[in-house]
Amino acid sequence: MRNTGAMIKKLILLVWPVTCAGCNVVDQEVCPKCKLKLQEYISPTVVVKDDVEVYSGSNYQDTMRKLLLKWKDHGRLDLDRVMCKIVRQVAIKFFNSECKKFLNRRLTSGRNKIIVVPCPSSRSSVKKRTRLQTLSLALAVASELKKLGVPAQVKQILKQKNIKKQVNFDSAQRAQNKQNALYVVRRHRAPPQGKGVLADKTDCAKLLTANCERVVLVDDVCTTGATFRASKLVLASAGIDVVGCIALSSTVLE
Repeated sequence: MRNTGAMIKKLILLVWPVTCAGCNVVDQEVCPKCKLKLQEYISPTVVVKDDVEVYSGSNYQDTMRKLLLKWKDHGRLDLDRVMCKIVRQVAIKFFNSECKKFLNRRLTSGRNKIIVVPCPSSRSSVKKRTRLQTLSLALAVASELKKLGVPAQVKQILKQKNIKKQVNFDSAQRAQNKQNALYVVRRHRAPPQGKGVLADKTDCAKLLTANCERVVLVDDVCTTGATFRASKLVLASAGIDVVGCIALSSTVLE
């Protein structure tokens, strides 16, 4: 029985050969050489983007950028483990810096949870990628915080309409564009398996504010900080307190 999984994996590789996401070497999701190079860019740290303090797991460069783009835009779901491992390290840094401050004061009651919210993508992007990739990161963050004694739960309370392409936008334009597209879900239906979201016919904002729950935002890449800033403003307008922002990767400050 122990060899069954290995045999199935080998059969799958015969039909759909896996190549390294960094250099295209066959039969390895990330080859040893790329794993070694990847370590150069993994460094959980705090960066400030658009006046928003962001806990970032890596520098968005070279091998890290290649792997992240393959995972995000090219359907490499096999890289979930690699990406989630990085974001778990960021969750630990966030815990050591922020959660300990109010763990005993605010989180001892079951009503005072940390709500981990994945930053949304537009419907067209989700349809193209077949999933919301930030959800897997949010689940990893919540799981790690739970291990550290923080009552954390994932809830998809932010949604995004389709927006204009913002490749050539500056920070202010990106923030405004994103803010116009974001909204807090008022009536929310749980997805299949009911993972980490509010039940149907629940007013998200009212429930969160009534229970004094705090929100941690999670995104994949932070470039200008516009997404985090816009998300914080939209949630604040609904009376929801954001206590932290976590990103898998961020661009290097120049």
